[in-house]
This record gives sequence, structure tokens and C-alpha cells, in this order.
Amino acid sequence: CVTVIWCASSMRLVASATFDQAFTPRFSPDGTRVAYSAWTRGGYRDIRVVDLNTNTFRELTHDRAIDQQPAWSPDGKQIVYVDSSAPVATGGTAPQLFVVPTFVDYAQTPKNGVVPGPGEQRTYFPGNKATPAWSPTGLSIAFATDYDPINNVALGQMDLFTIAPDGD
Repeated sequence: CVTVIWCASSMRLVASATFDQAFTPRFSPDGTRVAYSAWTRGGYRDIRVVDLNTNTFRELTHDRAIDQQPAWSPDGKQIVYVDSSAPVATGGTAPQLFVVPTFVDYAQTPKNGVVPGPGEQRTYFPGNKATPAWSPTGLSIAFATDYDPINNVALGQMDLFTIAPDGD
């Protein structure tokens, strides 16, 4: 029952450590994995992927920002997510969209001398960003924001925009 999207019985996917919390689970397109945002010891909130066949997880991000709202690309090779506090082109920080490959395992990289961090930043403008979603073709990412990046003006309410997966 672990490789299908709907099961008649419930089951724990991962055993969280004491005080850890899981948020915003999202099934992979093939239904074999679930991406989620995990709040863990030390104040980290990172993106993880749990394999439903083994009930083991991998960290895709590991940084001090609040990484949340993961969404799978249609081919399952990338995840877009919201990073709570990333650089803005005009200075300062704001929530931004990042993309990370799903095959990265930052838990393994420190022993290779690589410092874990976020994925690749895709937006650089002020204002909030929320609820990213890939198009079925994988050619664009829709998201809500309270800032119009085309006209460089605050909107006063959340509205919908799209970007290409490479950020253009």
C-alpha cells in the first residue's frame, strides 16, 4: 500500500525526533515519495523527501531560513519551494522561490567538504511569495505574491504570477 496515493489504512511515514514537526506534505508525480517541510532541532525548517517504500527521508535543504511549501515538477526531478528570508535584488530580504533537484542529499555532502545550503534562487523581488505550483508541462511555475515584479509595485493583496523554472 506504500506506492499508491490512496490507502484504506493509515500509516506513519517517518518517525520524527522529539519536538520535530512536519508540514505541507506533497506526493511525487509517481506516488512513491512525499516532499515535506520539517521543523527540526536547532531551529531548522528544511525540505525533506521520504521514500514510501523504505520510510527513510533525505534532506534536500539545510539552512537557517524557513523552507516550506514544496511542489514537485511534473517529471519528479525538481522541487520548487518558498524560502522565508532570501536576498532581494534591491537590498534586504523577503520570501523567495527556490528550486532544488530531488536527487541531492545534503546529509551526505558534509563529509565531502561541501557546506549544505538552499537550492537555487529563482525570484529576487520584494514582497511575499506563496504556494508555488508547476504547470503540467513543467515549463512554468505559478505562485501567489503581493508584489508585481513586472511593474515593480506593491499590490496590497496577493495575486497570481508565473515564472520559467530557470527564473526568467
